[in-house]
Amino acid sequence: MATFTLSDHAGDLSGLLRADYHSEFAGFHVHVDGLLGRLRAHLPWARPRRHSMHWTLRRVADQKNHAYESLISAHADACWQWLTGKFPGKFSASPAIRPPAVRILFTKDQIPFSDHDHSLAPAGLTTPTGAVWRSADLPGWAFATGSGRGESRFTAIAAVRRRDADPPRRNDADRETNWYLTQRYAAQQSALIARWAATCLLSLYADRLAELRDRAGRRPRRARRHRIVREAQELDRYLIGDGLDASAVSSDLEDFTRSLRRFRFGVPEYTEDLTGYPESVRDQRDPAELVPVLRDNLKAQASQLQRDMAATSAGIRASAELRQAVANTIVQRRLEVLTIVSILIALISLYIAMHATGH
Repeated sequence: MATFTLSDHAGDLSGLLRADYHSEFAGFHVHVDGLLGRLRAHLPWARPRRHSMHWTLRRVADQKNHAYESLISAHADACWQWLTGKFPGKFSASPAIRPPAVRILFTKDQIPFSDHDHSLAPAGLTTPTGAVWRSADLPGWAFATGSGRGESRFTAIAAVRRRDADPPRRNDADRETNWYLTQRYAAQQSALIARWAATCLLSLYADRLAELRDRAGRRPRRARRHRIVREAQELDRYLIGDGLDASAVSSDLEDFTRSLRRFRFGVPEYTEDLTGYPESVRDQRDPAELVPVLRDNLKAQASQLQRDMAATSAGIRASAELRQAVANTIVQRRLEVLTIVSILIALISLYIAMHATGH
């Protein structure tokens, strides 16, 4: 884990969120049916009878979301490149997959995830798609998993109003700077983020296992022999690579999640925020606690991953043994045919030799 702190100027989103946008059309093109339709679609004087027009409407909310994601992604990519250069790991071997990341956002006046003002919507602080948890040990902090538009499943948001993050005990302006608040967050809540990131790691192992299983089930029409060899090589790489890592990680996590008391030691507790749910839902159940939920998820993921690995390895191994048995049978039959042909050739040669000797 690493904590990256942006300067107050680089991390200021107020200008982006307050900027004025207007809806606009983009990607306009004309489709013409018939002969030479593509050419006629680019002729300004053409008046085709059968044609259709297509365009994309970029709304103000979409443009703000895109501007926010572009800015955050640029900073995240720079941080990720530095981290993988110093500490290569599992996620750096999968460049197409976003690494687990927590976006730490601070507001000045509004309480995250509780204000109906849509000005914070591009940052995902108004109506998140996932669950919202509020800290019981550290008042003011909110944690949302899978929230915000355009967020990946490996991205979470931690947000707080600046004056609630660390109530000032004296006149010290430095206590509300980005550096102080992010470093304080890392010192107090790194244990929680590590447990959440472990669920992302197990999900990645499960995805790679499913990808291997899907590829093994395909049957191309050509290059079948070469594909069998490639499947065996991929399985061998998985068994000595991801397979060993996933087995060790899942085994360690199963042991780590056995005791809830041990799992939650030193971890700040968060409680589910049900204010956004209908009243019927709030009346039916009590708010859940984040740490026990993470523990149950990790425990279930680790057990499921071990079962899937055992089943997949056994299935692919049985398939390989069956293919080997079929190949041996085919070779044996071909040897029998070659043996019969050889005997026939020998008999014919013997007959010809005896016939020639008799003359």
